[in-house]
Amino acid sequence: DGTGVECSCCFDEVAIDDMVACRDEGHLFCQDCLKAYAENQVFGSGNLGIDKETKQPALELKCFHGDGCSSGFHRICLEKALPVKVLRKYDELQFQVSIERAGLDDVCTCPKCGFQAALDPSQRIFYCPVEDCQFESCRSCGEASHIPLRCDEVEKDTETKGRLTVE
Repeated sequence: DGTGVECSCCFDEVAIDDMVACRDEGHLFCQDCLKAYAENQVFGSGNLGIDKETKQPALELKCFHGDGCSSGFHRICLEKALPVKVLRKYDELQFQVSIERAGLDDVCTCPKCGFQAALDPSQRIFYCPVEDCQFESCRSCGEASHIPLRCDEVEKDTETKGRLTVE
């Protein structure tokens, strides 16, 4: 009926309430286009894109307007347009890039609950401090702690089952 605003991506007329804008330039996109763009980046590419200025992995989704705008989006816009699953993956990728840029090479992740902590390089076992988890894992292979054995000396469940079947 002529009361909509044109999306800068699909060029459809969309109600202003269903639009999101990039932070710096205010380029308007419909929520569907931002959702499709975000899903493609986080699940398809597995990253948030490449920062055009630094040529490094981006810390946030960048505007996808045709004029080359390099602005990001306010968090409230992302929360408005993205499903929880996509936003969770977005946050995870943003965290990974932040850790890489900070130069924290000694970050370990609990294979059971996903808790992350920076450990001394000499510490071979990761003791998860999460109360409901407290899993002890080998820092190298992520399996349950098997120290003093090396990772290649530990029989995996599938190997053990096969060996027992043969025996």
